[in-house]
Amino acid sequence: MIKGVRNDIERLKAGREGVLRGFSEAGEAWGGDSPKIIYETIEKAIAALDEKIAELGENITGLTV
Repeated sequence: MIKGVRNDIERLKAGREGVLRGFSEAGEAWGGDSPKIIYETIEKAIAALDEKIAELGENITGLTV
């Protein structure tokens, strides 16, 4: 997990938003559909962040994918 963020829900959420924003920007730069490996990577990263956020007691159902 990201150093210094381990138990800070707000920073985890911000990191999650940053990952999604970066993925979106990369897709635009790529010119449309990204390679399959990018989708697999983003899914694993978001799953790890969601797991940690939920572990800290935050409801993740309202978070966007």
